[in-house]
Amino acid sequence: MPSALAPPDVELERRSRREESMRHLKWAAELAVSDDERKAQLGYQELVALWDSSLLTDTEKSFITAAMAAIVRDTTSKVEDAEERGEGVVVVLRPPQEGSTPQAPQTDHPGTP
Repeated sequence: MPSALAPPDVELERRSRREESMRHLKWAAELAVSDDERKAQLGYQELVALWDSSLLTDTEKSFITAAMAAIVRDTTSKVEDAEERGEGVVVVLRPPQEGSTPQAPQTDHPGTP
């Protein structure tokens, strides 16, 4: 239903842009939890780029926060599994560019939002 304040073509463009952004968000989130390190890195970088863009509202950015929390849970689970198998674990953290990274919710246990 078109907004009373926006002409139908403007409302249609806004809705189309939002739908495309949400498809992009879904794609990036799926990549971010991939077992393939390069795909996971691409997904993470895409999530950061979406966060930095003006395409999403603050409400829509909450989906990025949820995706980031899923990345933390997935990574934590993989590390814990490897430790249980007695495998050595090395976690490499690459610092993001200052001011551009969405923050996952803080919890007492990493990976539990």
